[in-house]
Amino acid sequence: MFYETLKIINLASYAGFKRVKHFNPANEFARQIRTNNQIWSAFKVHRLQNDIASKLLDEKGKLKTFGKFAKDVKPITTHQCKQWLKTEYNTAVLRASKAAEFRQFQAESDVLPCVEWLPTTSANPGEDHIPFWGTIKPVNDNFWNEHRPGDRWNCKCGWQATDKAPTKDDFVARNPKSDAQPGLENNPAADGELFSDKHPYFADSCAACPINGKKPQNLFVFRQKKNCYNCPNAKELVETAGKPEKSATATEREKYTTQMLPLLEKKVVKQVADKDISVGFTKYGNRHLYSDTFGRAKGLKKEDLKTIDKSLEKATFIKSAKLSKVRKDNIVKFYYFKDKKKELYYNVAKRVYLHNRIEHIERFLYSVTNGIK
Repeated sequence: MFYETLKIINLASYAGFKRVKHFNPANEFARQIRTNNQIWSAFKVHRLQNDIASKLLDEKGKLKTFGKFAKDVKPITTHQCKQWLKTEYNTAVLRASKAAEFRQFQAESDVLPCVEWLPTTSANPGEDHIPFWGTIKPVNDNFWNEHRPGDRWNCKCGWQATDKAPTKDDFVARNPKSDAQPGLENNPAADGELFSDKHPYFADSCAACPINGKKPQNLFVFRQKKNCYNCPNAKELVETAGKPEKSATATEREKYTTQMLPLLEKKVVKQVADKDISVGFTKYGNRHLYSDTFGRAKGLKKEDLKTIDKSLEKATFIKSAKLSKVRKDNIVKFYYFKDKKKELYYNVAKRVYLHNRIEHIERFLYSVTNGIK
């Protein structure tokens, strides 16, 4: 899916470049566009996968039949893989050609120092760009970083280099509806990005990003300014996309982690000393629990994972312990509970993190072991 999406958006880029005479689609700027297309494609596919995965379970947390699942995801796949992708392809063609044109405007600015905004070729033009028709500004004017042909989906406005005098316009008085649409606010000629990271496929922040969340998050994640096209996690995802896995191992992991999804909605109240604590489940903890079934904890079977909340409910509190050193996943403490029947210990993690300058605390089942220190 990733490579098919990337192939389509790269074809759009190439089609846009070929519209511009004397532009070399193999130059460094074109390569930068294609590199950034990889990141955008990764976020698009990740969004699609998450949307599809959200339809696996019914309202009672049970796995749907394939027929019901296929019916429920059809609107998602139809929109994202057909209508949306067609619009994204057409817009990418237009923005790639506009980026190539603007690069040439910059190269020729000593002869033609200004750029003129031309009316749309659309048979049914919208009113959003009409106020900009006829606007003339120097090539290096900041106006082109805020407004430009192609900053609306399927925009067909044009522009041309000119030696005419700049126009004097009252941009403040213009309708805010003329502003760029989400994901199209940037000038691709300046940053090499056909779509900005304000596109709906990108998260609003690093803390909320599902791609960033594939690794344990630290406190820094909640403070940093997002920069999706230079995100190391996104780049790693692109680098590893399509790498072959042992099919049997991948299939088995998917089977059991899918069965564990209902745990994410459950809470177990446990008595610790003289107070009660609420223990939940997380994807991070569930992945670790699945790993425990590979010999780390004898007596723990993969089939037990989907009902492990029931075993935790019956377990007896033994002790709690702070860490001897700081962990990178913000876990600060563990609670240990003994299984009622088996020689197994359930290790509950206490995690502390900051979000919007507010301290949050969560407790979740992290691992199962045959002994504790």
